[in-house]
Amino acid sequence: MPLYFELADGNLKLKKFQRAQEFLASADWTLEKHKSNESDKGSNPETDDLLSKFKSRLLRSWGSLFTEIQDFQEAKSSLTKNIYLESVDRGPEHYSLSGSYYLMGNIFKGTGHKSEVLSFYNQMNLIWKKFLDDPNDRDLQNIKKVEVEQACNELNEVLSYINNELSEDSDMAGDLRQTLDRLYEFIIDMEKNQRLQGSKNNVNDFDDEYD
Repeated sequence: MPLYFELADGNLKLKKFQRAQEFLASADWTLEKHKSNESDKGSNPETDDLLSKFKSRLLRSWGSLFTEIQDFQEAKSSLTKNIYLESVDRGPEHYSLSGSYYLMGNIFKGTGHKSEVLSFYNQMNLIWKKFLDDPNDRDLQNIKKVEVEQACNELNEVLSYINNELSEDSDMAGDLRQTLDRLYEFIIDMEKNQRLQGSKNNVNDFDDEYD
């Protein structure tokens, strides 16, 4: 399943929408097959949780594809379901929802609904501010550098939109710049911690070798 998502995302970036759709369709079929098999075996909470996460990831990917090809109705439907599932699994303010809010903002931008665009983009900013102000241990353990980098890319696009629509001097633009600065600092700290952990592992390997 994760491989299908990676291949779909890669083809989306290359604007190869037909190939992306084929990989997502394969992921969809695989997910339904697993759900049917698990139903025959009986309920398993851990498996159910994993399948729910895959379903949520799949819906977000479909939402991204439909947004790219400007099928905004289907995009909105997929992302609404995704946001609901992730909110139930992780909470409505979890950082994993940032990408879905970004896509929802893009949908409304494509249909010319400025107030909705601003609302979803602002929600992204609030999610990352909350994370930076109060990151819990589980989030720190699970979050990946690539997720933070992706958030920075999306927030930069949001900032560009806000600068054009509201001006660079607007409160929202200033707030976004502050969030981005803090996220870049967070990435630097992650890299330092990774290097430190790598150094500790090397020392431990050396000690083990000569014990």
